[in-house]
Amino acid sequence: MATKTKQIDIQLPDWYKHFMGPGGEKCAYGGRDSAKTWTLVQCALLKAVATPGMLIFACRSIQSSINRSLKETFTLSIKRLGLEDYFDIQSYRILGHNGVRIEFQGLENQKDSIKGIDNADLILVDEAEYLTQETMDLVMPTFRKPGRQLWFIFNPNLADDWVYKQYVLHPQPTDIVVKTSYENNPRLSDESKRLIKRMQEERPEWFAHIY
Repeated sequence: MATKTKQIDIQLPDWYKHFMGPGGEKCAYGGRDSAKTWTLVQCALLKAVATPGMLIFACRSIQSSINRSLKETFTLSIKRLGLEDYFDIQSYRILGHNGVRIEFQGLENQKDSIKGIDNADLILVDEAEYLTQETMDLVMPTFRKPGRQLWFIFNPNLADDWVYKQYVLHPQPTDIVVKTSYENNPRLSDESKRLIKRMQEERPEWFAHIY
């Protein structure tokens, strides 16, 4: 994807394109090794480079400290994309030289102290399978900026999980829902391929649950 000053070399699964266009609420779900989180973190960075002044909240359902946040994934992705000159990586946030701000937030354990998220242009929520109905009834009205995008990343857990019911069982016509798999991961390592093959052969029921 080209920016005004730099050609960015990316290697992402084809489904990432669903997240680069317009649309309010989107989710990517699937099994292990499908690179869901890495893919959408890099999508968020590509949007940030192309959109001066963008405010991004990168959330986990539970974030007890900055070390338990998505900050390391964003930091490594900045290096992977060769965007070190575009961002200032600080202790608790990441700032773009074009006015972009990336903040890190928990939802389940910090829902009563969410500040500024109502002005976010993009809210990315990882491990969304752990979100509860009670929490989302409280925080969803906070995601109210016109034109904002809301991305959820999750591994299927229980059929009555909030995110599964909301976007898999009862999606709205405007929602974008992508089911992912390790087979779509262009960066799948040889070691992961060996482990997957072995589990598929030796423990097919567990393989079906995990992948």
